[in-house]
Amino acid sequence: MRLTVPGYQRLLAQVVNFSFYETEIETVRAIAHDLTGLQSVTITGRATAATLSLLDTAFSHVPRVFISGALEHIETLLDYPQLCPRLVNISTFFGVEQDHETLALVGRSLRQLESLSLINRVNPRLIHVEDLVYLTRELTKLKSIQTSGPLENEQSLDWIPDSVVEFTVSDDELGRSEGINVGRGVQRLVLQIGDTTMARNVFRFPQLEHLEVHMNDDEEMDAVGWVQQLARDNAPTLRSVHVSTKDADSQGLEVLKQIESLPQLESLVIDLCCFEEGSFFSDRKLSLPKLDYFALHSIPANYPNVSSFIKDILNAAPKLEYFFLDEPTCSGLAISITGPASLQLFDKFNNLREFSMPKMYRVKRNQFI
Repeated sequence: MRLTVPGYQRLLAQVVNFSFYETEIETVRAIAHDLTGLQSVTITGRATAATLSLLDTAFSHVPRVFISGALEHIETLLDYPQLCPRLVNISTFFGVEQDHETLALVGRSLRQLESLSLINRVNPRLIHVEDLVYLTRELTKLKSIQTSGPLENEQSLDWIPDSVVEFTVSDDELGRSEGINVGRGVQRLVLQIGDTTMARNVFRFPQLEHLEVHMNDDEEMDAVGWVQQLARDNAPTLRSVHVSTKDADSQGLEVLKQIESLPQLESLVIDLCCFEEGSFFSDRKLSLPKLDYFALHSIPANYPNVSSFIKDILNAAPKLEYFFLDEPTCSGLAISITGPASLQLFDKFNNLREFSMPKMYRVKRNQFI
């Protein structure tokens, strides 16, 4: 059945991007034929057979399709030959033993795929890199990989395509198996670190420019050391660093310790729920010659070394004309604040930085020094 509300076809024909949830499938089916101007369509929620069929047929004219909800079995995509070449983003459960020939067929059919999210919910939650090789080796346009589940790469297989520029890793997938993983083209790395042991997996990103580390629990020190080493190894090329912690016992700021010089760093965002006592940089001479964006959030203002920490940053960054602080820190440091406040900031690379309360204010350099 098609809707016949006067003028609705003309309005729907002007829609360029369209998103719907799996439970809205019947309503969407009724208007699909009138969405003639679509350039992209996104399905959220579970990607069921019914939604895949709808995307394959009723939206066959749409050039870019995004599956943001979870796909139960990636091999089911082979049942929808008109859909596969138009898929730009998929999120799928992955981890049980996969047939390599089938995975290779899926990979060849996804020739426009740009973003791949892999989820493993089965214990032991291993994502076998040997399977990933067959899936990803022909994904020549793949730009982003996100994994949720421990990576098993005992043979140190070369599995990250050179086209991938963004790599996101969460929970404990960096541990529990030995292996070297090389991402030659990876420029942005996002780490979601929880309670984990991370000592054995090695990641090498020779082109890394943007490092984002989120520590959510009381991390084990080998995890902190692992991230520290990663930051040290890539210090000469890093252009932005974002460190956040959500636990009072978190070691998030330790990531920046022992890094004396970040010659290419332009953006630094620190979002902590606590701040340790004592001198942070000790006697080291910090050098941040290109830094021109700095945000510091949620550090209690009653810690006396907050002021010296900010001064260390400003002294190391001669190009930094203004920076962002949260309201309590401004008050604790007797900095007058004016103008709009925000919980969302875009850094100079147009990366969205979202903060919890309190809000952030812009502070001029000469207000502090």
